[in-house]
Amino acid sequence: MSKDNLPEWINPEIWGYFLEHRKAIRKRMTPRAETLIIRKLQEFKTQGYDPNDIIDAAIENGWTSVFVPHNMKKSKSRGAWGLDPDHQIQQATDDFLKGKNVLN
Repeated sequence: MSKDNLPEWINPEIWGYFLEHRKAIRKRMTPRAETLIIRKLQEFKTQGYDPNDIIDAAIENGWTSVFVPHNMKKSKSRGAWGLDPDHQIQQATDDFLKGKNVLN
């Protein structure tokens, strides 16, 4: 994919650095790999992360792909008593499916 065909939210200069990085670590960037990485960056963008920061982190950490680094991850809000709301919902669902009364 040429820099002209990149989504507008990816800085072409930063993308170019990522391509250079892949070449330097001898991990050839195939067209399919580019498509998959850009798809991951789109997902990260919808989650509120800056794709360009994620690309920079990949270069800095010597990665062949893109991930949200632990220091960038947004912390989940905690529900009552400091418990993870997702865990609370899952627990209530499991209890309900087992026939337990979850309303008390």
